[in-house]
Amino acid sequence: MSKTKDIKGIKFGKLTAIEIDTIKSTSERTYWWCKCECDNPNLVSVYLYQLTSEKTKSCGCVKKISSLKGKRRVETYKKKSRLYSIWDGMIQRCENKNNQRYSDYGGRGICVCREWKTYITFEQWAFNNDYQDDLSIDRINNDKNYEPDNCKWSTTKEQGKNKRNTPHVIYENKEYLLNDLLDEKQLIEHYNSIYVRIFNLKWSVKESMEIPIGFGREEYKFINYLKEEFSTKQKGYIITKSNFKEKYNITTQNFKYSMGEKT
Repeated sequence: MSKTKDIKGIKFGKLTAIEIDTIKSTSERTYWWCKCECDNPNLVSVYLYQLTSEKTKSCGCVKKISSLKGKRRVETYKKKSRLYSIWDGMIQRCENKNNQRYSDYGGRGICVCREWKTYITFEQWAFNNDYQDDLSIDRINNDKNYEPDNCKWSTTKEQGKNKRNTPHVIYENKEYLLNDLLDEKQLIEHYNSIYVRIFNLKWSVKESMEIPIGFGREEYKFINYLKEEFSTKQKGYIITKSNFKEKYNITTQNFKYSMGEKT
């Protein structure tokens, strides 16, 4: 290998040259081991010309971040985060005609501003404007778009009061605003789930509030049936599907529950 330019300690973009890669280098090409200033703990081997011509400026981290936009960018480090879900939901409501809430948003002219079409820009705004995991995106004027000057972060209770058509419900023969009723019953944190139960799934207001969040209506009834059956039985009693099929018309998959081994 012929004499080559000594660049040890010189920085090229985010890379600092450490030493020559003697294994990969040849008489015609010289490679240098470089350390990137990002969190990558590994050295990367880079062709000398790529460094001096500034065609390679990092271990790949810069290219990875700058080349990915919107959802593709998020897939590298933010996928499935709560904030990403909020951003994606906002886009879907305004742009996806198949979204069940499109008629209340995109269908009546509400759109997402151009700068927020890219997730990373929305994320930066969120963290610069007091985003917290217990808050949701809220438009100040419900007839205007999703844009920095018209959005803030609100609690579920605050957001419920700001809805364009805050729903009314009847509970125990009395009319309530849904958010007021849930606030009174200390269920306001489950506003969205209970709203879906009442207005999308057509559950009664009573069962929508009484059935724990995360349980289906039939599943919850079935659990109560089990409790009722076991309450009068002795240890060692086994319940099978036939016990329920006739009494409760249960058509779930085969099952067998036992209170313990018979003594």
